[in-house]
Amino acid sequence: YPFEKVGYVNTPLGAMEHQTMVSFPTSLSQRRDTVNATGAHELAHQWFGDFVSPLDYRHAWLNESFAGYCEAAWSEELGGFAGYLKTLETKLNNYIKNDAGREGIFPLYDFPRATPSSNYPNTIYNKGGVVVGMLRYELGDSIFYSALRDYLARHAYATATTDSLKLVLEE
Repeated sequence: YPFEKVGYVNTPLGAMEHQTMVSFPTSLSQRRDTVNATGAHELAHQWFGDFVSPLDYRHAWLNESFAGYCEAAWSEELGGFAGYLKTLETKLNNYIKNDAGREGIFPLYDFPRATPSSNYPNTIYNKGGVVVGMLRYELGDSIFYSALRDYLARHAYATATTDSLKLVLEE
């Protein structure tokens, strides 16, 4: 963990990470959800967003795609590889059946921020999480996780770009 502590604070609405503190809606806290994918997603931002931040909005997918992927990694911890695949399949289906039709089809990097998209379209969460899972598949666990550690170490407490990630993955 890149910081000395982390906390969660209940809020009336919305989940959002802040360095060492996650705002978490009371409604989710009261569900008694033992999986808590939202909690895992927001915690992942401590690395992907707070420890290493995107240079600008063109690279926002680096935050949300990796946090979405981390939901699947958390599912793997709880339910094995089948849980991991189920989470990625759900993200893929949500992208195909909902996001692509509502937001349009566009790249993760430098996506359009005009309607029907937004600053944080669902595409970068769902499609992005699946793309990160595909990177893991293509590279294999050892290379994938080694490259992520290297990426985080190289850009610790600084900004990164899509090309920064690409360079590390290519190496």
